[in-house]
Amino acid sequence: MNPTSPGLLSWRSFRLALALLCGTLASVAQPSPGPELDVTLIQPEDAQSWHPTEALALRVALRHPAISSQTATRDALTLAPTGQAWPAAVSLQITGPDGREVSWPLVRSGISRVTPYPLPIGGLLSMAFVMTSDPNRRIPPGDYAAVAILEIREGTGWTGRSESPPLRLKVVAPPETNPGLEISVTGGNVLAVGDPWVVELRVLPPLGNAAENVLRSGYRFRVFDASGREQPWAFEPAVTLPRLPNAGELIESGLYPVLAVLPPTAATGLEPGNYRLEASWSGASAGKGRTNSLNVTVNVSQIVQRLPERPQAVRQQHLGWATALLWRAEYSSTAEIEQLVRKAAPLLVAAETNALDTWVQDISDSEVALALSETYFLGGDFESALAFASLARRLQVPPVESINFPPDPVWQELGEFSRLIEETAARGPGRVLPYLIPAINTVRPPDLSAPWAATARASSEYRSSDYGAAQATGAPNVSRHGDNPRAWATKTADAGDEWIELSFATAIRARGVRVIQSFNPGAVVRIDVIFESGAATTIWTGPDRTIYPRGEIGILEVSFPPTEQPVNGVKVILDTRIVAGWNEIDAVQLLAARASTTPPRLQFQVSSTAPRILEFSPWPKDFILQRATRISPADWTTFSLKPPAGFVLEGEAAYFRLVRAPGVQVLDPCVKRVTDRNLLLTPRGEGDLV
Repeated sequence: MNPTSPGLLSWRSFRLALALLCGTLASVAQPSPGPELDVTLIQPEDAQSWHPTEALALRVALRHPAISSQTATRDALTLAPTGQAWPAAVSLQITGPDGREVSWPLVRSGISRVTPYPLPIGGLLSMAFVMTSDPNRRIPPGDYAAVAILEIREGTGWTGRSESPPLRLKVVAPPETNPGLEISVTGGNVLAVGDPWVVELRVLPPLGNAAENVLRSGYRFRVFDASGREQPWAFEPAVTLPRLPNAGELIESGLYPVLAVLPPTAATGLEPGNYRLEASWSGASAGKGRTNSLNVTVNVSQIVQRLPERPQAVRQQHLGWATALLWRAEYSSTAEIEQLVRKAAPLLVAAETNALDTWVQDISDSEVALALSETYFLGGDFESALAFASLARRLQVPPVESINFPPDPVWQELGEFSRLIEETAARGPGRVLPYLIPAINTVRPPDLSAPWAATARASSEYRSSDYGAAQATGAPNVSRHGDNPRAWATKTADAGDEWIELSFATAIRARGVRVIQSFNPGAVVRIDVIFESGAATTIWTGPDRTIYPRGEIGILEVSFPPTEQPVNGVKVILDTRIVAGWNEIDAVQLLAARASTTPPRLQFQVSSTAPRILEFSPWPKDFILQRATRISPADWTTFSLKPPAGFVLEGEAAYFRLVRAPGVQVLDPCVKRVTDRNLLLTPRGEGDLV
């Protein structure tokens, strides 16, 4: 037969068609991929240094395979193994340094209800494997790998087997000896030239019956360079908690933290290099001192600034140094308190600014919320401190459902911290806060988003133009303490009751009032707020116990629970007999209620025909929409569009979030990942279908 005859061509065509048909049938018969599994570390934070006596918590997340597989079904996967909840079908395989499987006493934690669980596109299910701390647990050091396996052989939904990529975990050996003194540098052991060295000590139990003066003294710090030469640097005196634990707690838990600081000004001649920091305590029983050391690396700022953990490290340095200063102030004279709070105030403001900037730029987490809580706690704003401690605790809790889940130590500590805030607030301001609060108000940048008064009238005026009530409107314009015609002054000095009533252009829900007293502060005895309806209520009555630094502008800031009704007026009442001389007011500011810790959710709809249009519904006017192509590292860009806004879905996935407009505090940015197939709500890279 001729090779080109129609019969041969038909046979070849038939074989080709048969092959294509078999391939098509094979692809149809191929089962849909199962859920994608991912193992992440909850505790500890560093996968490179886990000590086997410490607690371990691993999170297993399940996602729909259609996110990354074109062959996966578009329908929701149902996890319904016969006779058990879906977490029971998940196992964790641990392999040791030699590649062999090992057994660890991990406890499974997750949903315990035996019911089908759907896993839609963009959805997420999670569970955890945990080990509580155990001082007697022994695991050989080395590199280990953890792989999560989901295997459902029988059930009414999806059946099959899926595995996660391995999570690498490095087990480290315990120290050979226990020196009885733990030492660490706040913010990490890599510092920049010009950083403070904030050193934390933990005096380990047993402490015996050490007296309080012994626990508060006997600490020594020395620094040696790479050649072993001791540096002539003097640390500020070590300080301990203002209120020491009772004897039973000291014997059982030891003393922590003991803080000492090497200020940048004290480290003369500091150059980049490796240093050894040695700490010792001579107060141990039987005359035996305790000594420990660690290595510190100092580098030029340009290099250290590039480290991803740098913002957190700087924030911790500021808080640690401020804490040490304020603890010292508790036992100091009045003159020393004023000096110490002047140093601490800018550190607290810097920590607050750092945390808020991090919250805006990145995705919020428990560590940043805790930093804000500590900042406000140290600064005496207990209401804000408690709110952020509660938020930190909520963000810290792993998203698993189980009454048997072992308590997270960090979560428990946050609960203790909340109780500490409440107890401290109930005890009153103490010795330091009356000095610290006005110092913070002086240092903190003005909140440009909060309104200043627009119009004013007063009980009397020294003159109708200069020194008139109108001089108290607008932002502050008196730069230094003293008599100034650009502030409001009463007709006569020391005459008794006087008042000034101020109106604001926009009515807002208020949480506080700030009064800038440019001359002879301290005469304010009452503050009323006036609602948009015209009704008024008293929100603060004196006497004003703030201790204003002599010769400086005094700022009285009064906080109160956010008002339900909008406020557009404030009345400030003075008793001018309290502070001799004219009591002048430069400006009055109304502080807006902070944003809710629950952010607005992005509401959207997607067109069903090409081109696919993603349209967001209107969102609050004080939020802006941002878009990113990736989250780590994030490349957020801001849109100037007003809601509603629409985007054509094309190309790779995009992430969207709402954040507060610049200058407005952001509490919990809500991030959404959007592709042409799914939507993922993800506060920290994970979430559920919306």
